[in-house]
Amino acid sequence: DGRSVFLGVVDNAKGTHQLMLKGAGPTPLAWKGHKYHQDGFVSFNRALWEAAVSLELARLGFQTPVVVALLSTGKTTVDNTRQRWPAAAAVRVARTQFRLGHLRRHTGDAKALRVMLDLVGRRVVRADFDAHNPRHQRALVEQFVDTLGHNAGRTDALNIQCFNPTLGNIAVDGTFLDYSTVRFFRFDVPDFRYLNNHRTVGAHHHQWRLFVRHLVDVFALSGMWPAGKVRRMLGQLTRRYEQRFVLGYLQGVNAFAGIPAAVLAALTPSVASLLVETMRAARKLRAPG
Repeated sequence: DGRSVFLGVVDNAKGTHQLMLKGAGPTPLAWKGHKYHQDGFVSFNRALWEAAVSLELARLGFQTPVVVALLSTGKTTVDNTRQRWPAAAAVRVARTQFRLGHLRRHTGDAKALRVMLDLVGRRVVRADFDAHNPRHQRALVEQFVDTLGHNAGRTDALNIQCFNPTLGNIAVDGTFLDYSTVRFFRFDVPDFRYLNNHRTVGAHHHQWRLFVRHLVDVFALSGMWPAGKVRRMLGQLTRRYEQRFVLGYLQGVNAFAGIPAAVLAALTPSVASLLVETMRAARKLRAPG
């Protein structure tokens, strides 16, 4: 990664997890021309914020990477405040550190891409994953879509906003990565701007849905899915994402409104979708106070 290095794997009662050191200094993939990225370091301010957000997401029940230690690098770095701060290195633990962006980097080499898919599948689907097995392929993409849709719905309902939806910030199991821009809001705030005042909150649902296409494109570019299958799978997976978004949104609502789980479980898919659509529209209404 641009400023991270892979440390290895640890086994415990909860399974196998990967360790990553973020803020390790410049790597071969380091960003060029970005004042507060190209040196490969992270300010303590941003590292502390990301650690706090990851712990809060974990407390709320999200499957999320967790920062288990912050280390002093003895360096200083400039962050997005345009000021120089002490630099930290964060030890991050996650089920997988593979990102959708890692797969996309190999799209010019079908053979390398298939090797990457095998590695990814063994991490997040099954130990004997075979990238050429249609059942295994489907299990991988469905898990990605299910996790992504469910988490997108819950964050929308809970007003957890300002994620940075890029290929490098989504893991191949559908979980979010990197939280230095994330904010928790009490109310809907569609006018709040972030990322150096370039982006506005409220567009996550559409942005995350685009990643379904990105993962389908990986299989198309690997040469394993013909055009007909790509179109069919994209349609099926997009609908599946929408269904999981609705489920995640309702579970997010339940987390703060206390709606009995039995009531939500009794809703038909069409009624559930209409309820979520209505709730999202109602939250956008404006009135004094």
